[in-house]
Amino acid sequence: MTDYPEAFESLWSVWPKRDGRKGKKFPAFKKWQALDSSQKAALLACTEKHNRQHSWGKYIRDLLTFINQRGWEDIVDDPKTFEPAYHTAPEPPHPGTKWEATANKCLRDWLRAGGGVPVDRLPEAIDIKNACVAEMSAALDEDIEKATTQHEKTEPFWTFRNVLIDRLDQAFGRELKPLLLKGAANDTPSI
Repeated sequence: MTDYPEAFESLWSVWPKRDGRKGKKFPAFKKWQALDSSQKAALLACTEKHNRQHSWGKYIRDLLTFINQRGWEDIVDDPKTFEPAYHTAPEPPHPGTKWEATANKCLRDWLRAGGGVPVDRLPEAIDIKNACVAEMSAALDEDIEKATTQHEKTEPFWTFRNVLIDRLDQAFGRELKPLLLKGAANDTPSI
C-alpha cells in the first residue's frame, strides 16, 4: 500500500465522487507529483472553491482527468460566477422547429465529445449551428414532404447532422465526426 503525502490526501478527501466513485487514486497521485507547488496549490484551491459553491455541475471529471486536462486553468477566477473557461453543453433556447431541436442536440453532442470550446468561441459555434438551420431547413423539409419511405424521411436528418458536424469540425480544427456518427448509429431522429 502506498503512503500518500498529507497534501495529496487533503486533495483526495475533498475531491467529489463521480458515479459513486472517485477514480483511481494511485495514477492521480503520480500525475499530482509531477505538478509544481503553485499548480498543486491552484488545484486544491479550485477544488475547495467548487465544493463551497457546489458548482461542479452534472459532469464531474475524476481527479486524474482533471489533472491531465489542467482543469484548474479552465476556471474563470470570479467568485460571483466561477464558470468554466470551456463550455461543454449550452442550454438551447426552446426549439421552434424540428431542425433547431436537431441542431441543438447535435451541437451539445459535438461539444461534449470534444471537451467543449473556450467560452469566448461559444458564440461562433452557435452561429454555425444557426446558419446551418437557416440554410438547410427549408430544403430538407421539402425532402421529407416528398419522401415515401421511413428511410427517405429520416435521411434528411442525417444529412443535416453530417453537414453541421463537418462545419463545426472545420471551424474548430477538430475531427469528431467519425466518433459522433459511430455513436449515433442507433439514435434514430424523430420526425
